[in-house]
Amino acid sequence: MTSWITQFKQASLASLLVTICFAVQAESGLAAYRNFIGKQQNVSGDFVQSTVGKASKQTGSFALSKPASFRWAIQKPFEQLLISNGKTLTQWDADLNQATLRDAGDLLTNTPAALLLGGAAVEKQFGLVDAGTQDGLAWVQATPKDKESQFKLIKLGFKDGSPALLIAQDSFGGESRIELKNVSTQAQPASVFQFTAPKGADVVKM
Repeated sequence: MTSWITQFKQASLASLLVTICFAVQAESGLAAYRNFIGKQQNVSGDFVQSTVGKASKQTGSFALSKPASFRWAIQKPFEQLLISNGKTLTQWDADLNQATLRDAGDLLTNTPAALLLGGAAVEKQFGLVDAGTQDGLAWVQATPKDKESQFKLIKLGFKDGSPALLIAQDSFGGESRIELKNVSTQAQPASVFQFTAPKGADVVKM
């Protein structure tokens, strides 16, 4: 009888430990995200972006700084730049020698950039849930609360506390995978988020 009771207690303890383990794991992605955005004011690095079903890839660098400064520089296969100082969003197409300027407003709202930037409004813009672990990454899943958002679902995977892979599904069924490399949280100079069109370039204000 004593042996049976001992075995039962051991089995119950093992079951409890497994339950606790899964509970901790289930919170890891969301905890990693909240910990990351709670501490950082700046995020920068390199990226490789691919679209599911398409062979082409884009490579380049990015930088973000709270509250709303943003730089996304595509280097290959063609040179293009999206840059915002929080007031004006500029799209620069080197091949066209054209800069298109728009009022930044809330253009970044409900986008992957907004998710990476974090800030006080992030949980007002997104429904955040933990998405467990897969492929060595701890995942958080974000669903834009705005029903008219161009994105249906965004997932952000963390490795060692830093964002490593972003998956974005748009409202038309397309899916993009953005691998983030050399991620840094070092402060960026204001000049990184400023753009001056080259002399002779076409400048279009929308």
